Amino acid sequence: MKHFIATITRFGMLEAFLIFIIFLYGINFTYDYYVNLSTAEKMGRQALTEAGREAKEELRAITDSATFLLNTAQLYYGAGTLDPDDTGAMNRLFMPYMRRYPYITSINYGDASGNGYLILREGSSWRNRIKQSIERDTVIWAKLTDHGEASSHRRSSDNYDPRLRPWYTEARDRRGIQWSEPYVFRTTRDLGLTASRRFEKNGVRGSVLGVDIMLKDLSRFLEGLTANWKDITIHVITPDRSVLASSEALAFDLLLQGDNPSLPHLLDEGFRELVSAFHPHREGGSAFFTYQSEGRTLFARIDAVRLSDGDDLFILLTIPHRTLLENFAWQSRTKFYLFLGLLAASSALFIFFYLLPLRRITTIVRKFSRGGPMTIPVSSRADEIGTLTSEFRSLDQELGRRQEALSDSERHYRLLFEDNPNPLWVIERETRRFLAMNAAAVKRYGYSREEFLSLTEHDILLPSLPPAIPGRDALPGPAWPQTVRHRAKNEDVIEAEITSRPITWAGADAEVALVHDVTARRQLEAQLRQAQKMEAV
Repeated sequence: MKHFIATITRFGMLEAFLIFIIFLYGINFTYDYYVNLSTAEKMGRQALTEAGREAKEELRAITDSATFLLNTAQLYYGAGTLDPDDTGAMNRLFMPYMRRYPYITSINYGDASGNGYLILREGSSWRNRIKQSIERDTVIWAKLTDHGEASSHRRSSDNYDPRLRPWYTEARDRRGIQWSEPYVFRTTRDLGLTASRRFEKNGVRGSVLGVDIMLKDLSRFLEGLTANWKDITIHVITPDRSVLASSEALAFDLLLQGDNPSLPHLLDEGFRELVSAFHPHREGGSAFFTYQSEGRTLFARIDAVRLSDGDDLFILLTIPHRTLLENFAWQSRTKFYLFLGLLAASSALFIFFYLLPLRRITTIVRKFSRGGPMTIPVSSRADEIGTLTSEFRSLDQELGRRQEALSDSERHYRLLFEDNPNPLWVIERETRRFLAMNAAAVKRYGYSREEFLSLTEHDILLPSLPPAIPGRDALPGPAWPQTVRHRAKNEDVIEAEITSRPITWAGADAEVALVHDVTARRQLEAQLRQAQKMEAV
């Protein structure tokens, strides 16, 4: 048993345990991922189905409301109870419908003679535009009360002719309800489409009624619909792959602004990621699928809505894969914290069996570095701690021998450098910066060690003398003395003979210099020369 424990501790039992825990965590994470992926797909299918159903119902409600209004107006017109010349009656008929269906922005009427009628809702205000064919370039604008009665009139210069508008031309020669291509409304300059129908009475035809739907209103509805589902986007797409409305209403409205707005296309910037979803699946109808776009995985659904014979709109709903996996992400974080707890427990074992013994050894070594004894206890462990303890005991013995040799070396150094009666210093060869100096240099020159270390050789040399003999560093063998003049801290001039040798100091190229003060000797020599001159005179 002891041999088994010694063997597994020798080869790192804790490391093997940690690897095993991480391996189990990886297996569990992978299993949870695929389980949650299946659940997320079911949730995505349910969310997109419900959102698609509401969007489809609302779009159907818009088309049905326009259809109902047009059919009702035809019924009244055919029975003779709707007179287009009676604008008050027209207003009283249409205003309740427009209040009930907020997507209907305006209603147009035009006949074969060029007479026209418009009722327009602007927020809470109402207006009429009346076009009489006898007044060729003029229209009459009237403000309306809440009951549809005109409160004021204003004539305006306008060459408007209802017979030239898309809603009129598309329905004039066809039976049933016709949906126009999106176009710019003359009144609001917004992009929209119109459902129109020709009126017939006693076999006479030529009048057309159109119901206008502003596309930005549809986008605002889709935006409100997606507020109930995080990150779901809804786009209404025409068969030619134009985007009719988008749940990203603000960005979509910006695209519809300008003097000549037009519908964005799936190939336009900002919609290209929908191409791979729309094109392969548009024929399926109510299809749920996944697709890749710009490095993302998305769940999607397509629903078709029939406007009239042969005309369909497509509702494309998408939701990012990551949104549906948020629950898995939360579970993963929870398990990760548990995993961290397990690692903490494992770390506690590591601290108890490894770090604490290492700290005890470190404490002994630290005391030894401060001059204390290195008393490493004998360990019976066969792992890394036991090996380290044995090595430190061997190191202790070797350090003892080296310490004695170091003490001898230090004594020699003090005698040769620090205790030398002559000034000695070490200078970096390239910068001439002082790196070290002995006590004699500090005393003779008056600078403290800290001040010396902040100076260079040029700072104490008198300007009249060069810092070194040219080519001196390149001379082999013993260095020749160099006579220089220095300035002490107290401004005294010191004449000195300097003998230097190149050395390596703390990894840098340097010179050690012996300074022999010859100031007094020079002064005596000068006095002697002066005396000799006097005797000669």
